[in-house]
Order: sequence, then structure tokens, then C-alpha cells
Amino acid sequence: MSTQAMGGPLNSTKSAALYIYQKAFTYFEMAEAASASMVLFIIIMLVTLLQMRFFDKRVNY
Repeated sequence: MSTQAMGGPLNSTKSAALYIYQKAFTYFEMAEAASASMVLFIIIMLVTLLQMRFFDKRVNY
């Protein structure tokens, strides 16, 4: 059961994960879902690397 708004008007509230899920399992467009997944992965990696670079990397236990 999805608790999302399923896209709202003109898909204004659709998240990237919901878009990928719908492309893969609702419309069976696996190639487009895989491409969108790779783009999302690259965006997440870039944000992670920027955070590691500009914030303190050390962990204090």
C-alpha cells in the first residue's frame, strides 16, 4: 500500500523512488527505470561526497 499522493497534479509530488517503481513494475519499462535508478544513485553519491568534503570527516566516540 502506497501512502504517497501518487503524483498529484502534473506529477508535482511524485518522488524519484515512486517514479522508478512505477516505471519498472506498473509500466514494465525496465530500461527507463534502470536509467533513472542510475541517475538517482549518481545524485546521491555526489551529495554524499560533497558532505564528506565540506563537513568534518572525523568520528568521535
